[in-house]
Amino acid sequence: MTFPRLLGAGAAAAVVRPAFSLPAGPVTHQGLAHSTGGGLVLNVPRMLPDLLQARISRARWPRAPIFEWLQEHGQLSDDEMHRVFNVGIGMVLAVAASDVQATVASMTEAGETAYEIGDVIVRPDGAPHAIVVA
Repeated sequence: MTFPRLLGAGAAAAVVRPAFSLPAGPVTHQGLAHSTGGGLVLNVPRMLPDLLQARISRARWPRAPIFEWLQEHGQLSDDEMHRVFNVGIGMVLAVAASDVQATVASMTEAGETAYEIGDVIVRPDGAPHAIVVA
């Protein structure tokens, strides 16, 4: 399958996407990470104190076909994909666990697509600041 056919609307439509704005609401945002130019595992830790680890669950959001195509044709490992690309998660918003449902509802009401993609734990000694698990 060729790159443009894979995307339907063409390569530009998949790569150039409009930015979103955070809706005002009852939730206090704990952190915000724009996950381009360093992917998920390099950008998400920038919003966390050194003693914490972001544990991102790969199964919690759909992966766009363009990332499958890039991985296959670039012969890239999963680790490399998460280090280089945002794999469909352009912005990560950290909120308290008790605020997750309200945050997702608020984002959805504002016309955005939001997923609960992981959690934050105390970082084990010597462990990376962010990991992506299956």
